Amino acid sequence: MDTGATYSGEWQLERSAGGLVSALTGIHSTYQTTWVGWPGVYVPPGAQRDQLIRILAEHNCHPVFINDEMLDLYYNGYVP
Repeated sequence: MDTGATYSGEWQLERSAGGLVSALTGIHSTYQTTWVGWPGVYVPPGAQRDQLIRILAEHNCHPVFINDEMLDLYYNGYVP
């Protein structure tokens, strides 16, 4: 996703850095696009998550929330 989120009393959005975001910037400015991905933070179900979903939707972003356990498995691998 091209936008990351942080919370400090209110939600703050920041443009993500990286090659994919940079490479797709031209396409994003020419065509209507939708980003789907991790917003950089896990928010449990509830009012704050709903609020973040609404804010991101205004930027055509749809978050996929990944909890700490899943992140650990993704970055450190699965070992039975």
